[in-house]
Amino acid sequence: MEVPVAIWSNCSLKSLRLDISAACMKMCNDTHARTLMCGTKNGGILLFRVENDKWALKTLLLRHKTAIAGLAVGNNEWGQSICVSVSIDGAIGLWLMADGRCLEWHENTAAEIAPIQGMQMVCNERYALVFSTQGRMLMVDTWRMMTFALPGTNFSQVRIDVGVTENRKFVQHDYDAYLISLGLEGMIGCFGWIQPVMTTIPSSTDRIPSYVWKEENSWIVSWAPEATDITCIETQIHPTSIWLHGDTFPIHVKISPNGQHALFVWKKKWAIFKRSWLYNDFTDNTTPCTYQGEEEWVDGDFTNNDQVVLWTKKGCVYAFPVFLSEGPTSNVYFFTKPTSDVDVEKPASIAFALRSASLPEPFVIVPNCKCHRSPFSDTFGTISIGELANSVLWLTFVCPKGCTMFWSFGMDPTVVSFVDHISQDPNKKQPQIAHVILGKKNQTKGEKKAALSHTPLLVHGFDDGHITLTPMIGAWSPPISLDCLTSAITCMHHMFINTMETTASPHHTSPPLYEGYADSPTSSARYPSTEKLHKISLLLHKLQHHQQTPKAALSPPSIPVHFPQEPVYQDNQIAFLLFTGSQEGSVGVSQLTLRLENNVVTPSAKLLHSFTRHIKPIVKIRVSSTSSCFGYLVACIGADQMVSIYSVQIDQATLNVAFFMECPGHSDQIQDLRWDFRTNHLFVDCADGLTYIWGLQTGVLERMVPSSMVDKVKSEDSAIVGPVEILTPARLPNLHVLKYELRDTVERLQQLWLASEKYPAVEMTLLSFALTWMMDERIDSLVYRFLDIHPPMSPYSIAITGPSGALTIPLPEVDHPHSSKWKNSSFVSAQLLLALVTMCTSFMDEKRKEDEDAEQLQVLWSQLITQHMVCLPEQLENFEEPSLEVLAACGFHEWEALQMASRLLLHGVIKRLPPETRSTKAAEYMTRFHCEVQVLEKDGGLKHLAPTLIISRLGSMLVVLSIMGTCFPGELSPTSARQVCEILVSLLQGPSGMACVAAELLAKGLLLFRPHLVDLAQLVVQLIPLTLDASDDEKKRLKQAAMRLLVELGTCEASSVLTVLQHEMSSSDRTYPYREGVLIYLMTWVNIQYLLMVRHIPAVVETILCCLDPTKPDRRKKCLAMSTKCLHDLVKRFPMVDFHKTTQRLAVGTMEGVVLLFDLRTATKWRVLEGHTTPISAVQFRKDGAMLISYSSRDASIRWWNITPGGILSLLKVQQSCVRHLQLAPLTQHLQRPAELHKVIQSCRFRIDTEDNSSNVWLTREDESILPLNFNI
Repeated sequence: MEVPVAIWSNCSLKSLRLDISAACMKMCNDTHARTLMCGTKNGGILLFRVENDKWALKTLLLRHKTAIAGLAVGNNEWGQSICVSVSIDGAIGLWLMADGRCLEWHENTAAEIAPIQGMQMVCNERYALVFSTQGRMLMVDTWRMMTFALPGTNFSQVRIDVGVTENRKFVQHDYDAYLISLGLEGMIGCFGWIQPVMTTIPSSTDRIPSYVWKEENSWIVSWAPEATDITCIETQIHPTSIWLHGDTFPIHVKISPNGQHALFVWKKKWAIFKRSWLYNDFTDNTTPCTYQGEEEWVDGDFTNNDQVVLWTKKGCVYAFPVFLSEGPTSNVYFFTKPTSDVDVEKPASIAFALRSASLPEPFVIVPNCKCHRSPFSDTFGTISIGELANSVLWLTFVCPKGCTMFWSFGMDPTVVSFVDHISQDPNKKQPQIAHVILGKKNQTKGEKKAALSHTPLLVHGFDDGHITLTPMIGAWSPPISLDCLTSAITCMHHMFINTMETTASPHHTSPPLYEGYADSPTSSARYPSTEKLHKISLLLHKLQHHQQTPKAALSPPSIPVHFPQEPVYQDNQIAFLLFTGSQEGSVGVSQLTLRLENNVVTPSAKLLHSFTRHIKPIVKIRVSSTSSCFGYLVACIGADQMVSIYSVQIDQATLNVAFFMECPGHSDQIQDLRWDFRTNHLFVDCADGLTYIWGLQTGVLERMVPSSMVDKVKSEDSAIVGPVEILTPARLPNLHVLKYELRDTVERLQQLWLASEKYPAVEMTLLSFALTWMMDERIDSLVYRFLDIHPPMSPYSIAITGPSGALTIPLPEVDHPHSSKWKNSSFVSAQLLLALVTMCTSFMDEKRKEDEDAEQLQVLWSQLITQHMVCLPEQLENFEEPSLEVLAACGFHEWEALQMASRLLLHGVIKRLPPETRSTKAAEYMTRFHCEVQVLEKDGGLKHLAPTLIISRLGSMLVVLSIMGTCFPGELSPTSARQVCEILVSLLQGPSGMACVAAELLAKGLLLFRPHLVDLAQLVVQLIPLTLDASDDEKKRLKQAAMRLLVELGTCEASSVLTVLQHEMSSSDRTYPYREGVLIYLMTWVNIQYLLMVRHIPAVVETILCCLDPTKPDRRKKCLAMSTKCLHDLVKRFPMVDFHKTTQRLAVGTMEGVVLLFDLRTATKWRVLEGHTTPISAVQFRKDGAMLISYSSRDASIRWWNITPGGILSLLKVQQSCVRHLQLAPLTQHLQRPAELHKVIQSCRFRIDTEDNSSNVWLTREDESILPLNFNI
């Protein structure tokens, strides 16, 4: 499990530098909140929500690499609102609008028709149409992410827009949806779509989708600027449109919600057609509207079936009715192919009247936003409209930089403009770029130095060239500032000095052979034709006007860096170099030092030198993580397509930083570079697909080959520090994402915990980000004292990872930095709680060696769990309850700590659900569960599927339904409970981890599942072997889970289970380990449920005696020791059981008032002593075994029994020789009611005198009073 944390250096919308390219909005079904999705040119997606009648930026969605071409909103099969995004390169993402997380990602779904122009949702809010400028279109099923080819959609013109609609069920139509494709020169294609139906192939059992896609007609629509009439000519007549002016053709097309009308927009005109006219149905002659004037229209759309809204370039928004009752008219002429063969050159024509509309007053005028630009400039600006169920119209404007304006109509219109997510102080400088320093992956020598090297830091670069150094987790203040360069900082990278190796002496390597390619670093068995590659390389040199072997610039003298008064290596300090690139092309080298004194970190910074080798900005800096014969190398990549390299060498107390070489003349922008110190080469990858190979020893360009021909050498610059991976999304220099691998983080912290490590560690930062600071000062002070961690200093938020590296990053709130993370989404709350509870429970099991504060630490972990599981949901307003789906997804996880935390949290969340929500959730999960079970049954049946497949498809639903049924049995239907029970029982035969979870769920919910356990005996027989083998930790846990389930089964059905056990012990084919397992289970059950089992002691004894059958000497011999131990435990536990060693007799007092005597030599019942009328409380043999005394607390009576063997009654195993009876006075405190059973078992005892000839015996009654007695009659 990964926990990503986003660190924001500047989280204003302006600092994101995102240009909007697409927008759409929707009322979410799950959150009932208006949501706006905006795609950007760099591939990011912005998610806004309406708060206090204005759009508020909530989340940033990252995965696309190119500009967003289209967004479409709909619903998935469970009714959740989704957004489908497509980028120009054809990648498609599916996002959940409730929290913004990525559900699915498909890199190449629409790549075959790239570049993509846009996307439209077609019908049932499920099928999305993806279209490009000239290529064909594709239909995408957003539920199953399947694509359907649409034949006949290749366009002879550049496609500029597509109008789509879905048909309502109450209207009779030939198609499920109609589509109109609009070309640059007036060509429109009219298509019909019938959504897929699954059909079965006759020759196979496979089911495939069958759908209908048909082109109905194709037209050329034109409206000359000076004309009043519109012409629509069928393309089969071959009309010529090349000579016509561009303003003659429409620029946009939209279709009404009911599919009855089509809106065409020209630059200075617009017209509404009956959609049926374009589909060759000319029977409807109603007169829609048209307009022509001087306004320059941008676009328009239908608000409903009776009204259109259009907006101009000046920002005026107008509303027009679809029909007018009066006013001047113009005509639209349709020219179709000849209807007969008589006159093939004369097309048929038909005219329809269009009512001309006059220009009303604009109902909205979009004001200029704070971007100081026209609201509808030529670059981009969009308006989205929607209508709610109560006829309230809402309208949103989005400018290219993300400024949004929102209007709502149906009441007094409200206008709210939104410019920035966080208000900023204009006098305060905001960082332009940030760099994270988490430390070195390899440990250094020295405890303090290792701890300092893991101190997390954040370096900010500003537009005036200075940098600041701040701790990521509060340790000092204020930030350290340093004037580094004279222009804006563009990139940064660091290098630790303490962990550097001294520079090795240069070793000789074979120079590359330029005449033959075999000795070059790119040689491989895949490319044996060295002569041909050599010719290609030479030819590319000439084409790019390179010299054959360009030389590197001569190195200037090195810049020595001395450490005054102290050597480089010190245990109480850590030093590192920071390389910064600037806008003007200079490179700065600074030394940053952290010193630890009295457990306080003191930072310092110093500028060492600056280099100027570039004429354009530095875009990237790469540092080698290992030393070479040249020292450590630092490569600076400039926008001038050049690389400058610097060497860093350390020798005792002197650090030398020097210019090393220069790599100029690349043909395109440099994308990346990598080192190969095995052959001393530098590989430079460019955007044109070429790789330049530079020799580090010679300083010349040795080869220039296609990148696909070069063996990839793993990059030396790693972004992983221990269990933490650092991500910097493209084009977002102020955002860094720290991805913690939870299990590795916890295991590493446990090691530090056991070693009593109290210094900062990278892993500890996760706990700092997860805790809710400033909620309880007392707990905060304990965290400072015992854990030595502090609150984060920078704004942060908990992100969500999706498939293929997708990221969903909520924006933080400055006013409530630590509590706002619990208000983002249920997914984030679940993810964060899982991490926090898992960490705390893991540390509660660990104890520091020789730590006097161990007990207080255990209390602190417990308090943190209680604070976040119980107090936080109650005290925090707008707390988002954790998602059941996310918690349940870890219910069958292989990591026990995460698995237990998942189910613990699920119990709490389900119990807090309101009754209505709980019933809805139960119904939803039962529906999903039944659907998945039906699908699996069709695939071959659950009995024949592997347990891993069952868990992958049904695991989370099994966990939720089991726990919900355990907490609230009435929420589950009997059918669901039966199916869940059957699957859990079948999983007991699966792998140990799955069987363990299944056993625990069955044990917890046994009251729910007991009616559905048809074969109880088979289940008991199936569970007993699971309690035998405990060779590893996982099987030990399985043994405990199986034992617990057996105990719960015995508690529910004691008589039935004991009957099964007796049968198993009597069976001749059972092994000794199996019988031993039965005895262990039996005594575990007795010890745990002793109050219940006191009623079944005779059956327990008879089960044990089955192992001591003298007719089975081998069985008796092997089981004698374990059986004796079990009987001994019974005697110690229950006062109504006693054993006489000499005679090998066992006396058992029953709840029916009968005393049973068993002979262990024959393993049979020997005597039955009847006389008491109430349950027996205690029994005791006389020393010689000839007499027995018994006591019943209920009627306060004592009886003496003569049990001397002999006579006919002995043969009949019946003896009623009660030789004495004593009636005691009732105890005062028990006059009203009898003593409780647990008090009887705990207190009542007979104790005999230890002297050989003594016959004295003492009875301790239930009130702990002692009564002296003796065996003399």
